[in-house]
Amino acid sequence: MLRRLFPLAAIAVLLTACSGGSIDESGAQLAKDGQQVMAWEKWVEPKITSPATENVACGDGTFKRVFTATATLSSNNPDADDTLDNAERTIGARFSEAGYETATGGPDQSDKTDSRQVKEVKQEPEITFTYTMTLPQEDTVAVTVEGQTACA
Repeated sequence: MLRRLFPLAAIAVLLTACSGGSIDESGAQLAKDGQQVMAWEKWVEPKITSPATENVACGDGTFKRVFTATATLSSNNPDADDTLDNAERTIGARFSEAGYETATGGPDQSDKTDSRQVKEVKQEPEITFTYTMTLPQEDTVAVTVEGQTACA
C-alpha cells in the first residue's frame, strides 16, 4: 500500500512545484520589467504602488501577479498631440528595451489629445503592460503603468 501512495504523493508535490514556480517566475519577471521601466531617469516622482509580489485571484482557481506605478514627465511643447506622441514613443522605447512589443489592432488614438492608452506585450513569459497618458497640465504628462501576468 505504501509503495502505491509514494509515487502519487511525489507526483502531487511535483505538480504543486510546477504551478507555483510558473507564477513565481512570471511574477518575478513582471516585477523586474516594471522596475526597469520605472527606473528611467526622465520620470518625475515615480512611485511603484503594487510591486507584483502577491498573488491575485483570477476567479477560476488560478492566480496572477499585478504591477502598478505612476509618474509624470515634463514637457515644454504646447502642442498636446505632439506631447503625447513623444511620450508614447519614449515610454514605448523603455518597454522595447525590456523585450515588449506594442499590441496592435485597437482603436486609433494617434490624434487623441486628452489621453492615450498603449498596451505592451511580452510572449514568454506571458506578460502585458498597459500605460495610460493624460495631460493634467500643459507642461506635464501623467502616466499610469499597469502590468500583469497571465493567470496560472
